[in-house]
Amino acid sequence: MNKLFFYLALFMSSLTCFTSCSDSFRGLKIKVISPESSEFRAGDTIDFVVKLEDNEGITFSSFRSQKLNFVLEETLEIALKEIRAEFSITIPEDFTPQNLNIEVEIVDLDSNTFTDQIRLVIIE
Repeated sequence: MNKLFFYLALFMSSLTCFTSCSDSFRGLKIKVISPESSEFRAGDTIDFVVKLEDNEGITFSSFRSQKLNFVLEETLEIALKEIRAEFSITIPEDFTPQNLNIEVEIVDLDSNTFTDQIRLVIIE
C-alpha cells in the first residue's frame, strides 16, 4: 500500500512539473525560413532568415556560434510579437567536415527564456 502512494505521488509530481514547464514556453517559437538546406561546404556564405515569435512580445534575441566566432544580439526597447532576423555567416575555408550549431535564445516580456539550435553540417 505504501508503494502505491509513493508511485502515485511521484506520478502527480511529474505531471505537475511537465504541465508547468510546458505552458511557460507555449508562445515562444523559432522558425528558420532560409536556408532550406543544412549542408554546406568550407568557404560557403550562408544567408539566414529566421522568424522569432512570442505571444507576449520578445525583448531580447541572440544567435551565437563559438566555432564560427559569431555573435548577433539584440535588446528591444519595445517588445515585439514577431521579429525577422536576417544575417550571413561565412564558413572558413579551412573547416573540415563537422557538425556545427548556432545557439538561438529569445526572452519574452515575462522573462521566459527559450533556447534552440540551428544545426549545420559541413561536408566535403
